[in-house]
Amino acid sequence: MIGLLACFFDSAAIAQDDKKEPMDISNGFYMRWGPVFPLGNYSLGQPYETGDKYGFYEGYFNAAKIGISCEIGSHIYTGPSFANKYLRVGIDITYLNLWFNPNDASDATNWYWFAGQKAGPILTLSIPGGVMFDFGFKLSPIVGLTNDTWGRHLNQEIIMNFKFHMLQLSMQYCLGKINYTDFNEHTNIVDIPTFRLLLGMKFD
Repeated sequence: MIGLLACFFDSAAIAQDDKKEPMDISNGFYMRWGPVFPLGNYSLGQPYETGDKYGFYEGYFNAAKIGISCEIGSHIYTGPSFANKYLRVGIDITYLNLWFNPNDASDATNWYWFAGQKAGPILTLSIPGGVMFDFGFKLSPIVGLTNDTWGRHLNQEIIMNFKFHMLQLSMQYCLGKINYTDFNEHTNIVDIPTFRLLLGMKFD
């Protein structure tokens, strides 16, 4: 009899494990950092024009190299979980994003420096075992500086995050441009697309 009861409780425990629910998808604060890989024309170099009262001149934005990005932000969920608590929709807000890409210039003041913020919708999938996936799209107003030339633009970003308990890996494809203005007030729109692989933590 005792043996039969033991088999019964073991079977019940296994059944409960098989029906394990996903982790709660909750609001949280994150910090991430990692490499920024330049893509397209940003990685190849781009010509530009400038000018003053004496005429126009041709210049060249040097090819960007792998840089570093860091960001802090929050996931804010706007409603309850659905699909048996596996899915939840919210907003991903990056309060501050700083990054740079070096180039062939010998002086770091000629590197590409950027700062911005990002925000957009996010869909989170939670599965048993402390694993979550985020899928989202963001709009990102940025400002940039290189060699006494400053610029700004509104860019777009597609993201996918993988989260295991507190650890988070973020893959971001940034469809980027920037409208640089030099000291002679001559403007040039420059491509700055990047792929980012950021590692960090999310505190729920």
